[in-house]
Amino acid sequence: MLKKISLANFKCFEQLDLDCTSLNLLCGLNGMGKSSVIQALLVLRQSFDTGELHNGRLVLGTITDGIAVGFPSDPVWDCDQLTIHFDELLPDERIGEASEIIDNLTRSAHVQPICGRHRAGLRDQFTTAAALWNGKEQAFPNLIFGPEVEGHLSSLNDLQVVVKRLASLNESASEWRGGPMPTWKSKVTPESQSVMDDPRLREARRFRSHRGTRELFEWHARFGSRGRIHLRFDPRSLEVEIGYIGPHLPL
Repeated sequence: MLKKISLANFKCFEQLDLDCTSLNLLCGLNGMGKSSVIQALLVLRQSFDTGELHNGRLVLGTITDGIAVGFPSDPVWDCDQLTIHFDELLPDERIGEASEIIDNLTRSAHVQPICGRHRAGLRDQFTTAAALWNGKEQAFPNLIFGPEVEGHLSSLNDLQVVVKRLASLNESASEWRGGPMPTWKSKVTPESQSVMDDPRLREARRFRSHRGTRELFEWHARFGSRGRIHLRFDPRSLEVEIGYIGPHLPL
């Protein structure tokens, strides 16, 4: 007979300890975690049925949106994603078969695709300028943003077009190991010589850097029909910094 159930960091429970008897009743308001207790028991039962504790942990990963971590002891584990089949408690309280794809880390080569998927999921949540600004370090870890960009973002309408362009720049920056500039995944060009020779237009392309100094952001990438992302890059530090995101600057 099952005498006690203990759950830690499982779904809505930070810690739960239940003493069990021969007859147990779970009652409570909606959202209190009754179904979560049953799901935990289903995971435990499946672990015993298959004789594979590791498989039980994988089922926990599908419920908690976790990442499985292990060793490539068999070719089936040597991949960055696994499809896990398990039993699930349905809304009508029947038990049905279900499957989920879970991230799986067994080699260092799996880190990049897993991180890429998580960053893509984060970028999909950027529906406001504030969300993009607050999540920029996680979504674009290889780009630096000047402080003025926060204000530029608030005036933009189609953020997802900007997000896709930033994702391309971030990928280029992540692969930059040396040389005069990154290998750009999409078109990045400098301003024309006529613009650079005009003091007024040149000054319009200076913005405050993350170090607090005003710097020239001569290079730009396009988004939409008239949008521009102005940036600069340093071959010594391999830094790529964004200084401006918005409409085409004056010509």
